[in-house]
Amino acid sequence: MGIEDDVFGPQKDRERRAAANPVDCMVRVPTEDRLFSAEYVREIILDRIKELGSQKAFAEDAGVSVAYVNDYVHFRREPGASLLEAVGMVMVKRYARIEP
Repeated sequence: MGIEDDVFGPQKDRERRAAANPVDCMVRVPTEDRLFSAEYVREIILDRIKELGSQKAFAEDAGVSVAYVNDYVHFRREPGASLLEAVGMVMVKRYARIEP
């Protein structure tokens, strides 16, 4: 385990796995009925924090810092892969065609 593993931890591992097997990532892309708004995801994460009893407990469970969780709770950061994974979600970008 090198310094990069210590610094980036689980997120870097997920990126390495995705790069090694992109098909595996594509298989897990949700269908239309499983896409949620950012507000709904926030509710899920906040509910999980309440369930575990504290931001610190959630941060430990998610493998992120308490400061990161606190920044998310107070709208200073967006949820990253580790936060989303802790509640069984993944971010999916979508594109739409502009109609003339």
